[in-house]
Amino acid sequence: MGGSAFASGEHPLDTPRMPPEVYQHVKAKCTTALREIYICVASPIEGPEKENFGDIDILVTWEKAAFQGRSGPKTTPAAADGRSKIQQHDLDGEADDGIDEEEEQERSPGHSLMSCDEARQAIRAALGAEYTIFTKASDHYAIPWPSSADNVDTTGIPKRYVQVDITICDSLQQMQWILFKHAHGDLWSILGTIIKPYTLTADGHALFLRNPDIEKFEKYKSLAKIRLTRDPAEVLLFLGLDVARYSEPFASRQEMYEYAASCRFFRAQLDADDEELRRADSVGSPVSTEPATPSTAPGSAGSPTSTDPATSATSATSATSTGPEPLTMSELKLSDGREEPARKKLKSKDRKRLKCRPAFRQWHEEFVPRYQAEGYLPREKLTWLKVTDEAFDRFCVGPWYKRVHLDVVRGRSEDRVLAAVLKTIDDVVPADLADTKRCQFRGSLKKALKRIIFQDDKSYGVVPDKELRDGLGLMIKGEVEKFVSKKWEEVGNAAMEKHQKRYEEHCREKGNP
Repeated sequence: MGGSAFASGEHPLDTPRMPPEVYQHVKAKCTTALREIYICVASPIEGPEKENFGDIDILVTWEKAAFQGRSGPKTTPAAADGRSKIQQHDLDGEADDGIDEEEEQERSPGHSLMSCDEARQAIRAALGAEYTIFTKASDHYAIPWPSSADNVDTTGIPKRYVQVDITICDSLQQMQWILFKHAHGDLWSILGTIIKPYTLTADGHALFLRNPDIEKFEKYKSLAKIRLTRDPAEVLLFLGLDVARYSEPFASRQEMYEYAASCRFFRAQLDADDEELRRADSVGSPVSTEPATPSTAPGSAGSPTSTDPATSATSATSATSTGPEPLTMSELKLSDGREEPARKKLKSKDRKRLKCRPAFRQWHEEFVPRYQAEGYLPREKLTWLKVTDEAFDRFCVGPWYKRVHLDVVRGRSEDRVLAAVLKTIDDVVPADLADTKRCQFRGSLKKALKRIIFQDDKSYGVVPDKELRDGLGLMIKGEVEKFVSKKWEEVGNAAMEKHQKRYEEHCREKGNP
């Protein structure tokens, strides 16, 4: 946060950056106080060469009372209830780095006896905080600047505060990951730019493998990431980084930069024959981007399947005039590596970091150019497809990756077919807002066709002559178009009849004739 959480609002506070001695003094004092409430209390390793600090970050988990029983030491919020200067906001944080949504969490109900509000009040009392701001990501506490920090006359000077950011973790595993991800200041901002071209990303929860085909579609973007691991040691080993070295502070930025450059994915410059890494738009997943599959449904042999984001680099040439020849599941394999994701320019978030994060800026503007100029031993050339293969083998996620990919392909085929169905309805039954009966017919027809085509609903008494999906569940667009063009009127009448029956039943239930 950089000490800016209290800079605005109804009662803005002066939270100046702290010199190291004030930072260490207040952090030690807060840590001691919080250990009266929690067993696990820790802060991320600070970044190197920091001359001052904007705030103090502390993570906590495992309440002592849950292990000691209520007879043990208990911090009560009553000590702070008399304070009048409480600025409390419930804000929706932009990112919930501290919120863990994984079902596998190693948590136990016994680890927490207090409610969220009770925990916040207990922490406020322990820290002696005069102001608070609560968000989803973390809680901000403003405590008075230590009076012994300066030996100067403070008459007429506004009261100063120290911003302390507390994250209450749901589990020890979550706490360990956040400590790992936020260690060494800007290190992970740097590592993130190194691994991104290889479709790897680390967020507030784990290390993920991205599917570049899925993330192109906003509707399915949440499915584009496949979790690899949240074990810090496993992450470092996969990146080719020294695990033991990571657990100690770096003496200088230069030392931290050299550590980042030891990542096996770091390449100071692109080779002349790496033009594919420069392209900004050409991406593809390791399975065929829209895996066309054999139409194994009864009566539909040889029917082409729908194709979407792009055709596979390994796809066969068109066998019919209506579409490309389907592929089998065994053909959903890695392509030849020509479709590399782009090594794009820095995104807006990273450009912002260049302006406000000196260590991040120095890495990009000084270290990397100097590294290039001095020369370096070229590493083994890695493609993102090779890295994806390694991730499949190491973390056993290949089957899941392909399953999610195929699920999205099914979804995309349904989206495409639905758009065609709606267009057909507009053509055969044009909208007329002045005609109430026509509007009702159109609405009933749309609803019925969706249920029959996508949910295999037989309650309307109208059933397609042939299967509308192939052996892998992809829509057979040609069969859908035939069914709709031939049966739309029959489906519409059946839907209206069904609607009328429901209306009559509703009237009888209400006692109306």
